Amino acid sequence: MVYFIVLSLGLALGVLICAVMRPALFTKGQSNFQSMELMFEQFMEELEVKQEAWRQEYQRAMEEMERLKTADEERVSPTGNVVPLQGKANSETAGPPVNQWAHQRRSPRTLSSTRTKQVFDLAEQQLQPEDIAKELQMGKGEVELILQLKMHRSRT
Repeated sequence: MVYFIVLSLGLALGVLICAVMRPALFTKGQSNFQSMELMFEQFMEELEVKQEAWRQEYQRAMEEMERLKTADEERVSPTGNVVPLQGKANSETAGPPVNQWAHQRRSPRTLSSTRTKQVFDLAEQQLQPEDIAKELQMGKGEVELILQLKMHRSRT
């Protein structure tokens, strides 16, 4: 019986200490829920404002890209030459020429036969198309095409 009384007094004392140290454990907690709900609503409102600002910024960027794309399309003539903007013929606004190697034009037959001969010579040395492409600074597909055309011509 004494044991039961001591246990009850200890339990009551523990509850009393908890009530003094942490009163929130014994309240309904309604105020915490309401404050969290209010914070959540404020956060959502801020997010909606930011989302609308980002959407408007995205829309402006898309409109600017479309405007620049249209302006660039208007600047390129059907022959592929860049037409300077009206009233602005300096190098900054004209942009680079569409065909940047136009000043280095050679006869297509000379260029083609020289490159083709180089590809054939390296292929005869048992080099792989990847190695030939690296050696001649050409695309691997271009080398493979030249070799395939040679094989096709030799069959006919």
